[in-house]
Formats: sequence, C-alpha cells, structure tokens
Amino acid sequence: MSLLKDEFNEAVIASIAAQIKGVHPLFKSAEFISEVSAQLPSFELQDRAKWTAEVLRKYLPEDYEIAVDLLIQSLGPELDSPYGKGMSVFHYAPHSYFVTLYGESYFNASMKALYAITKRYTSEFGVRPFIRKYPNECLVLFEKWVDDPDEKVRRLVSEGLRPRLPWSQRLTVFDTDYTPVLNLLEKLKDDPSLYVRKSVANHFNDLSKQDPALVIETFRAWLASPSSRRIWVVKQGLRTLLKEGNKAALALLGCDSSDGFHLEAVSLSTRQLTIGDSLRMDFGLRNESASAREFALYANVYFIKKNGKASPKTFIIKNQSLSAGEAVQLSKTIDFKNLSTRKQYPGVHRIEFFLNGDLVEVKEVEVA
Repeated sequence: MSLLKDEFNEAVIASIAAQIKGVHPLFKSAEFISEVSAQLPSFELQDRAKWTAEVLRKYLPEDYEIAVDLLIQSLGPELDSPYGKGMSVFHYAPHSYFVTLYGESYFNASMKALYAITKRYTSEFGVRPFIRKYPNECLVLFEKWVDDPDEKVRRLVSEGLRPRLPWSQRLTVFDTDYTPVLNLLEKLKDDPSLYVRKSVANHFNDLSKQDPALVIETFRAWLASPSSRRIWVVKQGLRTLLKEGNKAALALLGCDSSDGFHLEAVSLSTRQLTIGDSLRMDFGLRNESASAREFALYANVYFIKKNGKASPKTFIIKNQSLSAGEAVQLSKTIDFKNLSTRKQYPGVHRIEFFLNGDLVEVKEVEVA
C-alpha cells in the first residue's frame, strides 16, 4: 500500500510547473521540477508542500505581489463541491504555504490569494497568521465573506477562526472578547451548506473546552427560535460537554434528568476479551413518562494505561427523543484494538453508563 505522502510526487510538481508556465512564460519549469524532486523523497507530506513553496520563491519574480498574482492566475478551476476530491486538492498546498511564508507583510495581496485558493483547496491554516497579525482587518473582510455565494469561503470564516483548529497553534487573539467572532458565527448558524454548519459546530465544540458558559449562553439564545439546521449545530457543538455530563448542556437539549426512563439491564457480548477483540453492548430504553422526552446515553470506558492506572474515554451511544411510552433498542461496539492514539494494556476495565448525566449502570470486563 502506497503512503499518503507519495501521492504528492513529481507528477504533482510537474503539473504545478505547467500551470505557472502557462501564465508566466519565463518560468524555468525544468529547473524547478528538478530542484524540488531531488529533495522530495526525504520529506513527509506537509513538508513536501512547504519545500515546494520554498523552491517556488526562487523561481518566481522577486516582487511578492507580482509573484502571488501569477500563482492566482495559474490556479485551475474552482471546486464544484468540497467533497470527494481526495488528494487532488492537495495540489494547491504549496500555494497556501507560499502565502504564509512570504506574504505576511502584504495583507491585501495575501488575502486575495487565500480567498482564491480556498475555492480549490482550503485556507484555514494559511489565514491564521494573518488573523493574529491583522485581527481587525480580518474581521472587516470576514464580514463580507460570511455572505459570499461560495460555501467554501463562508466556511473559511468559521474554520479559520477556530480557537483549537487541529494540527494548528491555538488562536488566542479573541480570548478576552469573543463578541466579534460570535457575531460572525451568528450569521452562519442556519447556513444552507452542511459543510459550513459542520465547521460552526466544530468551532463551538472547540470553544466549549475553554469557555463552556459562553457556548451554553449562546446556544440558549439560538434555541429561543430553533430551526432544524440550528438544532443540529447545537447538538454537534455541545458534544464534548455532553460527553462530560455537563448538566447545563444536557438541560439545554431537554436531557435534564433520567427520571421517567427505564433502562433495561445492559447485555455484554462477553466479559473476557483479548487485545484486538471487540465488545458489543446491547440495551433497551423506554420512556415511561407522560410526554415526549429527550435522552442522551453514553458510556465511559476506563482503558488501562501502561502504568496500570485507568483513564476514561467517553462514547456517545445515542441522543434522541422518545414519545411517551416509546421504547428503543440500542447497541454499541467498542474496539479493544491497538491504535496510533491508544495502545491497549491488559487488566479489568470499568464501564460506566450515564443517562442524561446520571450514572445508571456499571459493568466490568477483563482484557488479557
């Protein structure tokens, strides 16, 4: 099986060179391809893109604004959809790196480039240095972008401003006053694009890790006049707080108590596992109250660590509404496999089941 990094290869470099040559006849394509390709095998995926940008700087005009304008002119067609393009969009990662590496002193030219790149690739990483250096200027620009007809541009506002964007340094510039960011997200909460709404939900999930009260306050206001799109964003945006059993977050979704629900005895597929096995859990839940109720059922699995101590990981089993008297059958499978993010160790694993934040069942399984 080929490695992901190998998809960014000499053929990609040749394609980039051909695009630039098409708008800049003086571009030395052969020399550029040769210099990039000579070092490419020694780098991982992201560093391959960064290295390509560094070599581009040598072969494009010295004037940054002229150089970045040529890159914009060389871009291929805009994506008709952000989904299903695989590695092909990574073709433009060097262009984004070029802007962040060399364009920090050229706000207008760089933001114009990131606007164009995000329609073909993504600019959430590229835009963050500019947010840190030019927060007010970015906010003014983002006020226009939240109304852009392209969903990828609208998503960039939310995604670029995420306080804890994965694989990126924390964004702290608005920690003392998040109002300007909330004003932008307000305009995206009912966005017709799921791509945008997912970003808004992920943004609030990030924010909940540092200011849960602000997230709950914002969502409470949103739910005063709920829409199906908005409710989806709220549920996804609260997922970390729900996993933690935050009572205020649970109450916001109507999951204020386990009273009125009857959880049947939890059935486990086995009590003895070997590392690599899976555990299936089955249970039934009935709403015995006189009206429809919302429930959130989740499990804390206390995985054994190398030092022998246990550390919990939360798994959401189901969050939905049940009519009065309605019952539902539920199941969840937990893998006890070695992962890149979690290595398994033998020992007794405690499993706690929570319904609307209340501990309702405890089981144990032994992993050998």
